[in-house]
Amino acid sequence: MNDLENRLSRTLAGAAGRAPHAPGTLARAVEARYRRRRQRGRALLAAAAVVVLAGGTSYALRGEDIRAVPATPPTATSDQVRLTALPEPIEQVWPAAVRKIPAKLPDGRPFRPLAFIDERTLLVTTQQRFEVADTVHAYDLDGGELRKIADVPRPEGTVLFASGFTIGADQVVWWTKLDDGRAQIWSAPLAGGEARTVTTHQVDGGGHENGLDGLAVTGDRVVFSINEGGVFAVPLGGGTVQPVEGGAGLHLLSWPWAGTVGMRGPEEPMFGTIRNLETDETRTALVRAGEKEIICGLTVCLGWTADGTTFQRLRDGSRETATPCEPSRFAPGRFCTTAVAADRHPLGVALYDTTTGKSGDLGIRPKDGSAATTAKSGDPGIQPGLTMIETPHVEGDQPLLSYTVGDTRYVVDLRKIG
Repeated sequence: MNDLENRLSRTLAGAAGRAPHAPGTLARAVEARYRRRRQRGRALLAAAAVVVLAGGTSYALRGEDIRAVPATPPTATSDQVRLTALPEPIEQVWPAAVRKIPAKLPDGRPFRPLAFIDERTLLVTTQQRFEVADTVHAYDLDGGELRKIADVPRPEGTVLFASGFTIGADQVVWWTKLDDGRAQIWSAPLAGGEARTVTTHQVDGGGHENGLDGLAVTGDRVVFSINEGGVFAVPLGGGTVQPVEGGAGLHLLSWPWAGTVGMRGPEEPMFGTIRNLETDETRTALVRAGEKEIICGLTVCLGWTADGTTFQRLRDGSRETATPCEPSRFAPGRFCTTAVAADRHPLGVALYDTTTGKSGDLGIRPKDGSAATTAKSGDPGIQPGLTMIETPHVEGDQPLLSYTVGDTRYVVDLRKIG
């Protein structure tokens, strides 16, 4: 794999286990589609692998009305509907939803928010080095206290490090992978204690390529899917891994929903067809002639029309509208983050609510260090020297958006946006 594919693979592995999921096999399709889109000259700003992790299926904001009444009127181009002026700061637009905390712990260590344990407590990890978690903690948003939950084991031969952190049954669960092709699922009590191995499952012949692309806790079971396709279950207390009936070849989107990732061409939607593995209900997304690069969540699909405009609509084809949200490697939901630009010059990044049309400025600017890169002369469709903004992403209908601006970490509880 090239460097970008490796970055996408690590990003998707980190996002696995929270619903909706972006399977690891999706990385290659996303990269291929991204290349096609750049070659058609559609790219203006680069969405990037700034990982924003959110978890806990009980917090999902599903079943929302999807309608677009933009508070900041976007300007249509031949490629995209975009926000062209910065909205009000997010903490002014949705004050009840936004918390500001230090970007680092008192001892100077960075930390990564993963999920809400409850309304005032975050599940976070600290890292031994980039993308290698060493400890799981509970972080109190009110007082800033950090409570250790468990060390994150890293057995000899680990090639894919701890990913897919999710919460259920008073446990935090995650996975790793060994160089012999076995994935290990781990759990630790949220109250604190030693991490233990739930199960070990062979996923391939070995190496860095594949792992799990979905992980969830349901009742007293852990359910998961693998990059090569297939949904499996194992008792949370440990035991034998069993295939989930009806899950052969599928990938978890949000338990009990699983589907196909649409690898056969740009016209085939990602998660266009999904199946409820508890009831056997099937949902299939409408696709119209000429549409491409469609990716679907549980209820919403994003894609490109034949004339190059981005659309958003419900799976049945209703409530379609042009949108500043763009198809990406994350399944869509009620919210998206989108670049704000005027005359092809980036101004910042906004959180956009497709239900109300409101948007809030995240405070990210092109010169924010790690949040900015510069286009090169070989980038088709992008003016050489143009500053591009790496944006945090909302993953489907998950409740947490977290990102840093300078020395401040913003924690946005999307459940508190009415």
